[in-house]
Amino acid sequence: MRLWLYGAATTLLIVLSALENTLAQDGYTNIRTVAVVSEIDHELLVQYVGPTHFIYEAHKLPMGTTVSDHAIATVKAALKDRFTVLSDSPPPELFALSLVGLSRQQMNQIAALPTSARADAYVVIYPLECRQNMGSLTLIHQNGALKGYGTTLCTGTRVAVLDAHSGKTLDYGTSGSPAACNDTILASSPSDMSGAQAQQLTASAENVVDKTLFIAMNSAGLISDSEAKKLDTEARRISESLPCQWW
Repeated sequence: MRLWLYGAATTLLIVLSALENTLAQDGYTNIRTVAVVSEIDHELLVQYVGPTHFIYEAHKLPMGTTVSDHAIATVKAALKDRFTVLSDSPPPELFALSLVGLSRQQMNQIAALPTSARADAYVVIYPLECRQNMGSLTLIHQNGALKGYGTTLCTGTRVAVLDAHSGKTLDYGTSGSPAACNDTILASSPSDMSGAQAQQLTASAENVVDKTLFIAMNSAGLISDSEAKKLDTEARRISESLPCQWW
């Protein structure tokens, strides 16, 4: 009996030690509340690229805050079971991208926020270049490509978790995701785009941004592998009814 009790106690100590080590490695142990902020672009860059670098045309399509607001909602939904997620989002200009974290001036401004917008940490969604020279929210059409294969929607995001007290980056994750689009999503200029095209393009942009967010949040340790896979599967199902399909 004593040997059994000793063995059970030893096993328990090993389990508790492993749990303690896991918690110690989790940089979010002391984080209870988070606020989500988005710095995602409010314009979609539409590029028409010819067979040479000399044939190039581009215009910007205003999208308002639709994609940015959707990204905030996506991250909030993914984190609500782990953290208390504030309903209010602080002004995005307070979280201008910095390699060293937040400045003292930014920290002072954040400290002055109303209670409803103050949190232990801020999960900030930054735009990230999807591929080299492709921008962070870009629709590219390759003139001369086979019909139905020449249009790509490319998005990239960086999800950073900033400590509200020190201003330092606790962790971050990045992801860029291209999607092949049906050419019917195109318009020769913003003024020529129909309401249906604009709606489909916005929905596709939201969907592809979602994919980057799941990967980036997983990389930042905010959601588990299984959670990321479940969210990814659902987003892929939604993409089946959209003109842009993930690679």
